[in-house]
Amino acid sequence: MNAFNKCLVALTASIGLASCGGGGGSGSHGAFEPPNSGTLTLTATSRQLPVNSGDVIPFNGSPYQVEVDITWRRSNGDLVQGTLPANVAINPVTVAAFSTLDDPSTPDVNETTVLLGSGPVNITGGHGTVFINSRRTAGTATLSVTATDTGSPASAGSVSATMTFTVINATPPLPATIAFSATPTGIYTQETGGRTSSALSAVVRDGGGQLVPDPVAGNTAVNNVKFEIVGNSTYGTLTAVTASGAGNSGTSVLTRTVRGVGGAAFSSGSVQGPIQIRVTVDRADNNVDNGISDPLTSTTTITVSDGKLAKLSISNPIVDAIVQGRVLTDVVPASGTPVVFPANGFYQLTVAAKGTDTQGNPVPANTVIRFGAIDAPLSGFPDFGSGNFDISGSDGNPAEGLTLFTAPTGHFTTAGGGTNLGDTLLVFGNLVPGNDDLESARTVSTINSGTSLNVSVPFNRNDATGNIVNSGNVLPYVIGRARDASVFATGTNRDGVILGVTDENGVASAVLTYPLNKLGKGMYLYAQGDGASNGTFIKKVTAIQGMAFAGIAPAKLTSSPEDIPGNGTSAVHVCIIDALGAPLQGIFVDFAFTNLGAGGTGSVDGVASSGTVAAPTGGDGCTIASVTTSGLGTVTGGTATNKPQVVFSAIGLSDFTTITAGGSRSLTASPSAVRGSGATITLTLRDAAGNPVAGVLINAVCTGDVTTVPGGGPGVTNAQGVTTARIDDTGGLNGFGESGSGECKFTAASGETATVTFTGVDQCNADLSPPDPRCSTSGGTTQTLTVNVSRNGPSTCGLTVTSNPTGIICSIPSGAAAATLTCTAPFAQGANVGLNAQKVGASPTCDITAGNAPVVQFSGGCVPLSAGNASTNLTGPQTCNVIVN
Repeated sequence: MNAFNKCLVALTASIGLASCGGGGGSGSHGAFEPPNSGTLTLTATSRQLPVNSGDVIPFNGSPYQVEVDITWRRSNGDLVQGTLPANVAINPVTVAAFSTLDDPSTPDVNETTVLLGSGPVNITGGHGTVFINSRRTAGTATLSVTATDTGSPASAGSVSATMTFTVINATPPLPATIAFSATPTGIYTQETGGRTSSALSAVVRDGGGQLVPDPVAGNTAVNNVKFEIVGNSTYGTLTAVTASGAGNSGTSVLTRTVRGVGGAAFSSGSVQGPIQIRVTVDRADNNVDNGISDPLTSTTTITVSDGKLAKLSISNPIVDAIVQGRVLTDVVPASGTPVVFPANGFYQLTVAAKGTDTQGNPVPANTVIRFGAIDAPLSGFPDFGSGNFDISGSDGNPAEGLTLFTAPTGHFTTAGGGTNLGDTLLVFGNLVPGNDDLESARTVSTINSGTSLNVSVPFNRNDATGNIVNSGNVLPYVIGRARDASVFATGTNRDGVILGVTDENGVASAVLTYPLNKLGKGMYLYAQGDGASNGTFIKKVTAIQGMAFAGIAPAKLTSSPEDIPGNGTSAVHVCIIDALGAPLQGIFVDFAFTNLGAGGTGSVDGVASSGTVAAPTGGDGCTIASVTTSGLGTVTGGTATNKPQVVFSAIGLSDFTTITAGGSRSLTASPSAVRGSGATITLTLRDAAGNPVAGVLINAVCTGDVTTVPGGGPGVTNAQGVTTARIDDTGGLNGFGESGSGECKFTAASGETATVTFTGVDQCNADLSPPDPRCSTSGGTTQTLTVNVSRNGPSTCGLTVTSNPTGIICSIPSGAAAATLTCTAPFAQGANVGLNAQKVGASPTCDITAGNAPVVQFSGGCVPLSAGNASTNLTGPQTCNVIVN
C-alpha cells in the first residue's frame, strides 16, 4: 500500500466513517495571469442507489455500489502522467461513503470493502477509480474531488469536480416498525424518596428502515404517536407535548415525532407492580389526529414499587477488596523519624449488601443498612477447620411479632460460657421453606433459662400470606458476639464511598476488620434494614452470610521436604500462607499419589491412594502429613515428570513432594520456602528406610538478604535426626518501595543437601490502609494535609489534634484569648488519614467524650466520625479545620 492509502482509516459499514487527507488548493499564477489549470471529469455507472438498510459490506457487483471514474487532464487536453494524489470526500456520510481499488501490496486488507468519508486516491496516467456505497439513510450525497498538478509551472494548478448521488428508499414513508423503550424501567410510588417518573421513547421507521418524516397535513404539523396507560388513572399519568406545542396529560396523550422519535413521560400513581404502556401509530397516513385506521402498536413495561426494603443479599467478599491495616507498637520520636515496626496488625475487607423492594427494584439511595458480625464463642478452630459456634442449634422458635425465642435443646446459659446480655441472635429463616420473614438478627435483652430468652426488638410476623405462620421449633440459630471481627459502616471509606447507606443501585457497603493471625476462622456477617410498616410494626429485613477471615491473594502452598525416601514413612509439612506471609488456618489439605509404578502403594495418615490429610492447617498455617509408601522399585531412574510423587492441594493451590525410590539418605528442611521474614528452619536427616540419622553435622551457607543467627545453629543432628537453624533478615528482605530475597543451602557432612528460599515483601505493593508514609520516600506520590486548629475565646479549653498514621501533632494550650495554629505533613497519595482531637484543660469541662461544652467541630475536608474523631482521604491536597468553642 502506498503512503497515501496507508493513512486511510478503516471502518465497518455500520459504525461510521473517518477522514484521512485534506482538500486541494487552487493554483497561483499572479494577480493578472489566469490559472493554467486542467480539468477533472467524473463518470459514474449510475447516480442512484437503493438504501442499504442491512449494512451489506461492499463487494464487486453489489447493488449498493456504483463505480466512478476520475479523469484528470491538463489544460492542453493531455492526461496527467505519472501517479499523483487527488483528495476525495463525500458527505453526508450517513447517506453514502466511498471505497478504493484493492491494493495488492496489502493482502490482509481489501480496500474495496473499507468505507471512507475522505482521503487521498491515486490518479495514475490521468485515471483513478472510487466506489460509491449507499448506507442506511435515504437522501442525496455529494462527491467532491480536488487535485493539484505539481508538474512544470506551465501546467501547475488546482482542479476540482463534484457529483451528486441519490440514495432511494424503495418503500413509502409510512410507519412500519416501532422501537419502544422506557428509561428507567423501575420507578417508585410518590413520597418514597426515589425516582417517580420514566422517560418514554418511540422510534418510528418505515419499511425501508428510514425514520418517518416529521408529520404534517398541508403546512400544519400533526400528531402521529399515541401513548396510553393500559389501566386506569390510579396506575399513573402520562405527559407529552402536542404538535401545536401545547402540553397534554392523562392516561392517554398525543404527540409527534421529530426525526422519527416521539417521546412522553410516565409518572407513577398509587398502584404497585408492572404497568404496561402502549404506543400506537397509524400505518395508513402517519397521522393520529384524524383517527387511526391501520394501527401499529408496541408495549413496554415499567415496574412501580414502594421502595420499601423487602430483601437483602450480601455479596461474596472478593480478594481484591482486602487491604492491610497496621497496629503501631511504638510512637514516633521527637526527631520525627518513623520507628520501624513489623508488618503485623489486621486486614480490612469491603463487604456489600444489596437491597430490593417487593417488586425487585433497588431501594432508593441513602436507605440505611446496618452491618454486624459474630465470631465467638467458637470452638474447634483451627484444629477442626474454621470452627463451630458453641451456642447454636436447629430447633429455634422465634415468637412471631413478639420478643420471645425458645429452643427445646438449647444451652443458652452453659454452652461456650453462656449467652451474654447484648449478644446477637441470628435466626436462619431462609433455610426452612415458608419462614423467610424470620431471617433475623436480634440483640439479646433477657436470658430466661437455658432454652428461653428475649430480644430487644420483636421478630417479624411471618405473615406474607395474610396470616401468621408458625412452623414451630424448626429454625437453625446461632448466638454470639464479635471478638476478633469488627464492622465499620459509618462515614466514608478510603475510596470515598459513604458506608452504611445504599447508593443508586441499592448497594450499601461496610468495612470488616479482623486480625491477620486468625485467617481462616469462621464468622457470620449480617446486614439489616427497616422494611415496610403497618403503622405500629416495622419489619426488619435481614441477610446473613457465613464466611471465614480471608487472606490476601495470591496465597501459596508449599510441601517440604522436596524429596522423601520411598518404602517407608516420612513426615511432610504442608503450609499455606497468603501474599504477605500470614498463615491460613483451619484449611483441610487433599493429597494424591502419582507414578508409583506397578506394585507401588502409598498412604497419608493411613488413607490409601488419595484423600485428605487428617489435620487441617494450624496456627502456623501448616499441617503434617505422615506419608507411607511400599513396593517401590530399587532404581531412581525416570524423568522429573514421571518420578513417584505425592501431590498436596487446597483452595486451588498445589505442590508436590518427590519420593526417592532407590533408598538413599535425604536431608529435608521445613519450611522449604519463607515469605516476608526470617524463620527457624527444622532440618531432618533420614536414611534410606526413613529412619533418623543422628550425630551428623549440618552446615549452612546463606546468600542474599538473609543470614544465620550467631549461635542459632544448625548443628549436629540429635537422636531424631533433627537440628535447627535460626535465619534472620539482614535488613533488605522487606521494604517500602522495594523488596529482597535470599537463599540458605544446608549441607550434611555426609553430602546430602536441602535449600530454603526467602522472598521479601514490598509493603507499598500491599495496598496498605492507611498507606505508610515511608512508601512516598521510595518514589511514591505524596499529598499534603493541612490542619488548622483554632480556639475561640473566651474558651478555657485548649486543643490537640493528632493523625493516624502519625504525621500531624498540632496543639494550642488552654487560655482565654482566641488562638490559631496551622500544621502540615505529607502522606502517601490516597491515604485515609484519621484525626483525633483532645481538649486540653480541666476535667470534666474539657472532656470530649463526656459531651461537655465547649464542643469540638470539624469542617473543610474532614468527615466527622464520632466525638473528637474525623477522617479525610488524600486523593489530593486537603485542608481540615478543627475548632474548639
